[in-house]
Amino acid sequence: MWDDGYGISVSNETQTTKGDISEILKGFQKEELTNGIEIFKVRGWDYAGLCETYEQAANIAREKHIPCLIHVTELTQPQGHSSSGSHERYKSQERLQWETDFDCIAKMKEWIQSSGIATDEELDQLDREAKDFVRQEQKELGLIISELWRLKQKKLLIYCHEFQMKKRTSQQKNCNRWLNPL
Repeated sequence: MWDDGYGISVSNETQTTKGDISEILKGFQKEELTNGIEIFKVRGWDYAGLCETYEQAANIAREKHIPCLIHVTELTQPQGHSSSGSHERYKSQERLQWETDFDCIAKMKEWIQSSGIATDEELDQLDREAKDFVRQEQKELGLIISELWRLKQKKLLIYCHEFQMKKRTSQQKNCNRWLNPL
């Protein structure tokens, strides 16, 4: 379950009983010698923690056939919850700064660097290559869409012309009937 701390412009403290969905669901938590679900809670910007939690939950679900709920907290939502308004209207400056500091992409980059998987320069190069690739694909897609639109317009013009010809033919037949009733 994905949780950025808000529910449609309102904080969890206001929107959710107990301010935390995991707390609400604790009554369903499996206890020894009972049925229930396993509930895990993990921070969304903690990649290693996410991997460990998902692996643990998957193992429990597969091996013990116990349903698992993973509550992923501390996520960011840079665009707000809808297109009808900006999240700056309801999030404090502190929260907005936190979202900048704990952006999942930035945290993933930090983790990659600290794990020795790639250097800052290698990640910057990868970022540039990815952006160049996307821009090139956008251009090609734009050309394809333009050509499809041109063909659709051409087909529409042909259809309209054929329709007009059929209409004229039909009208001409009617005129011929009127002029030459026998």
